[in-house]
Amino acid sequence: MASIGSISVDTMMGSPTAKGLVTDEYARKGSDRIDRTQVGTRPVPAMIETTTLITGATLAVDADAARKARMALQGTLQTVTDAHGTAHANTMIRIVDPAPARRIIYKGADAIQLRTRWTVEGS
Repeated sequence: MASIGSISVDTMMGSPTAKGLVTDEYARKGSDRIDRTQVGTRPVPAMIETTTLITGATLAVDADAARKARMALQGTLQTVTDAHGTAHANTMIRIVDPAPARRIIYKGADAIQLRTRWTVEGS
């Protein structure tokens, strides 16, 4: 099962990308040679979309609590476990964009579907 921090999700599309090696290229005046200087590793932003189904007797309260828990992760470092079970430690959660909750019928019972778009950096 996929998760972002302590929040478990039912489906996850995307995963954090690894830090990329960045080099700075420059040409010296009067030279045909191109020199490169290693700048270091910089995190590359990635988009992750998650879906969570909330069931139970207190749907509205549980959905509100789940939405607040997601928003509390914005600007923090978390471990993201993607849909394949790979853990990406020290991932910065830059932006959390929860979509409006949707009331659905899941296995013959009322449920609320929460979709969230996450912008994460590095791992």
